[in-house]
Amino acid sequence: MDLLCPSESEIRDALHDYDEGLSAITWRLLSHTQSNAALATLGEDGLIAFSRTEDSNLNPSDWRSRLNALHVPAFSPFAVDQLGCGDALLAAATLALSVNKSIGHAALLGSLAASCEAQHLGNAVISAADIRRAARRLCSTQLAVRSESLALTQLA
Repeated sequence: MDLLCPSESEIRDALHDYDEGLSAITWRLLSHTQSNAALATLGEDGLIAFSRTEDSNLNPSDWRSRLNALHVPAFSPFAVDQLGCGDALLAAATLALSVNKSIGHAALLGSLAASCEAQHLGNAVISAADIRRAARRLCSTQLAVRSESLALTQLA
């Protein structure tokens, strides 16, 4: 698979591992499923995008050299309703990956889509216009984000 989008608790439950660090168990998840990347959701703390490194097969004994991680915060200050947030995350991230964007781009767009969904009651459809508005709001904030590294300016 190209992408998995479980929550941290889903990963821990699936692997029956509640003690090891998130990076280590995510590597095991990617290894068991032979997947390329995972967006591990952390609820109000956002998500962490994990992907295999270019040389991930060179050093099989050390997961630290085989895994990249990028934290993306939750862009919604509070969730009106969490229903559908995972669906919006997965849909937007999948679309980004389908047009050859990086896992960082996919995680950012997915997090923006999930934040849009979190502001609606029920499982609402999130449009491209909703994500563009969220990206413009993010670009206009005073966050210390290098927008050129994630190409946010191309979204707005």
